Amino acid sequence: MVLAALGAAPLQAATIVVDSSTDGVIDDANCTLREAVLSINAGADLHGCAADLTDAYGTSDTIVLAAGTYTLSIGGADEGFNDPDNADPAVEPTVTNTPDAEIGDLDLTASVRIVGAGSDVTTIQWDAEAPEPDRFFHVYADAGTIDVTIEGLTLTGGETT
Repeated sequence: MVLAALGAAPLQAATIVVDSSTDGVIDDANCTLREAVLSINAGADLHGCAADLTDAYGTSDTIVLAAGTYTLSIGGADEGFNDPDNADPAVEPTVTNTPDAEIGDLDLTASVRIVGAGSDVTTIQWDAEAPEPDRFFHVYADAGTIDVTIEGLTLTGGETT
């Protein structure tokens, strides 16, 4: 039993508490949801988001949202559509996806738990006036598996595709 405990790999986990309901990448002392996602993706503290580390950023990272409404307002698509000859149905158009959590949806490139204070008190919504509102999250698992858990919050006003 002792040998099994000694041989176990340390849990790598970072917890980031979002303390601003504003949307953006602002480089101040506050941490927005968008900045928290960028930090988890990079595996490093960025833009005012400082993680409480169990060991290091890793496979069990968490973003914590207090009660409140977090409004996404930065539109923009990180998907590109290229149809070089839209008159020729034999030529297939291509769609390219380049993860960029600084615009549009929150692109997740690393495993994460996003935890609100309860679905009745924590909401992520798209600003009705945002240019090009998008879905809320886009999970990119280009290499390996990415596990995403979203709990204790309500999503409203986003796109479904």
